[in-house]
Amino acid sequence: MEKALFLYNGCSGKGRIDREAGAIAGILGAAGYRVETLPVDFASNPFDGRPELALVAVAGGDGTVNYVVNRMKERGLDVPLGVIPAGTANDFAGAIGMSHDPLEAARQIVGGHLERIDCGRVNGLYFVNIFSFGLFTTTSQRTPDERKHRLGKLAYILEGVKELRRLHGVPLEVETDRDRFRIDALMMLVFNGETAGGFRLARRSSVRDGLFDCILLEKRAFLRSVWAMARYLLGGNPRLVRHLRTRSLGIVSPLDELTDVDGQRGARFPLRIECLPGELRVFCPPEKKARTACRRRPAGSSVFRKNMRQVALQGRRDRKFRCADFVRNVVFPDGICYHCPNFPNALHMNSPEQINLRKVSISRIKQEMKDVSYLSDDLVITALDALTRDDLVKILTQPKNALVKQYQRMFGFDNVELVFEDGALHAIAKLAIERGTGARGLRSICESVLQDTMYVLPSSDDIVKVIVTEQCVADDVEPVVITRESAEFVA
Repeated sequence: MEKALFLYNGCSGKGRIDREAGAIAGILGAAGYRVETLPVDFASNPFDGRPELALVAVAGGDGTVNYVVNRMKERGLDVPLGVIPAGTANDFAGAIGMSHDPLEAARQIVGGHLERIDCGRVNGLYFVNIFSFGLFTTTSQRTPDERKHRLGKLAYILEGVKELRRLHGVPLEVETDRDRFRIDALMMLVFNGETAGGFRLARRSSVRDGLFDCILLEKRAFLRSVWAMARYLLGGNPRLVRHLRTRSLGIVSPLDELTDVDGQRGARFPLRIECLPGELRVFCPPEKKARTACRRRPAGSSVFRKNMRQVALQGRRDRKFRCADFVRNVVFPDGICYHCPNFPNALHMNSPEQINLRKVSISRIKQEMKDVSYLSDDLVITALDALTRDDLVKILTQPKNALVKQYQRMFGFDNVELVFEDGALHAIAKLAIERGTGARGLRSICESVLQDTMYVLPSSDDIVKVIVTEQCVADDVEPVVITRESAEFVA
C-alpha cells in the first residue's frame, strides 16, 4: 500500500479544515493510500524521515502550499502534490481547477490525473502563484488574519485603501529575456498563476505556459497612478501599467523593499526570478485540466475593440458569398468549400462559378453543379486537391480581405506598419499543414504570433513598425518592434 502524507493548516480560512481533516483522510484511505495525518508545523520539515511518499495532500491557503513546496525542494524530492483549498483566496488551487469544497477537492485528487505544473523561484525561494513587492505586498502582509477570516477578500480591499496613504515609488533596474529598462514602480506583480487575493489581474497567465505574467505600476502623480490601476482592474490598458511576459527577471534597486511570495515574506534585493517549467507534479481534476493561457482576443482597450469591429464589418461587406446558416467558409484558389449545419451532411463544392448562397437549397445546388457525384439525396461530394504551402501563402496575402491585409489594417488604426517577411508567411503555411488544419488554421496561428504585440499596442505611442520574421512562427519569438527613437537613430 502506497504512503500518503496529509498536511493541514488548522489556522487557514475559518478553521473549517480542522473539522473535516478526518473525512479527508478517509477519502484518501479509501483510494488505497496508507495515510498519515499531520497538522502543519512551520518550524519543522514534514519530509524528514519520510523519503518514500506517493502523495502529499496539502489543505490550506497559498502560503501553506508554498511552505510544503519549499520544504520538499530542500530535501530534493519530487513528490506528487494534491491541493485542497482551505485558505482565504486559494489562488493556486483555483488555477489548477480544484473545487472550493475541501471534501470534493479530496475526491478530485484521488480521481484526477498527474500533471506537470510550472513553479517560480526567486533567489532560491520557490513560489507557486505570485511574487510581489510594493502596494500589493504591504496590503497582503498587513491584513490581520482575524479580519481575513471574518471578511474574506473584502479585508484585502479595506487594507489596500489604508495603504494608499503610504504610497511610494521604488526605483528599479529590470532585465528580462529580451529587454532592459529603468522604472519607478509603485508595485510589481510576477504571476505564475492567474489571480491575486482572488482577483483576476493576470489576464493571460497560466501555470502551464513556462512564462511569467508581470505587471508594473509606474509612479506618477497620486491620482493618476490610482486611476491607472483602477482602469486596469476594469479591463483597460493604461499606459502607466506596464505588462511583461518573460521566463526570467533580474531586478536591482537601491531600496531594500519588502517582498512577498504567495502571501509570505519573500526574498531580499537584488532579485533573480526564474520560471521553472513543469517543476511540480500536481494532481488535477479529472474533468477539467489546469487552464492554459487564454488565447482569446485581449479585451483591454475600447479603442482596440472598436478597431476590431471595424475590420470585421469591412470583411462582411467584402464577402461575395454569405448565408446566415453557414458557420465557416474557406476560400480555395479554385473554388469555395462550405459547411452548413442545417444540411444533413457536409456539403462540399468546388466550382469557379460565384453562386449566390443567401437563399440556396440542395436541389438548386444540384442544378448548378454538373461535375459532382451523388451518393444520396442529402450528400454532395467532389474531390479537392490538398492545399500546398504556396496555396496557403496566396490565401494569406492575395484575396481582397486576406488575413495579412486585415492585421495590417488593424495595426494601421494605431499608425503602426505591420510587415510579414516571406519566410514568416511560408512558416505559417508550413505549420498549418503540419497541424492538418489547412486554411482554417491560418487565423489561429497569426493570432498566436501577434497576440502579445496587439495587447500592448494601444498603450504604446512610440511604436512605428512591427516585423514578423520566420523565427516568430517557428521558434515562438516575439515580433521585432521598431520604436520611433530607434527608427530615427537608424535614419
